[in-house]
Amino acid sequence: MVRCIYYGDHCALWFKNLDYQWSLVAEGKVVKKVGVFSQSVPELVPGRYTVAWFDPQGGRFFEKTTEAVVKEDGVLTLAVPTFLKDFACIVTRRP
Repeated sequence: MVRCIYYGDHCALWFKNLDYQWSLVAEGKVVKKVGVFSQSVPELVPGRYTVAWFDPQGGRFFEKTTEAVVKEDGVLTLAVPTFLKDFACIVTRRP
């Protein structure tokens, strides 16, 4: 599941593994990670962006950010890394 919030030229995305539920973990079931996939983000202003990846479970941003370019079609395509529970990112337009 993916949720996206837009704010002007920026947006935030939250990715959740629908197979990961506390009740399954409590029962001792093994939950598979979500593998790497591509996520399209429409309706962005063309330009250069920085993508800061965030670990909601650890409450921290990862040190490495991703640079991205949105062309005239306004669509950003992100390569989302593998994750187990949930994952997020902040997409910020660069001046």
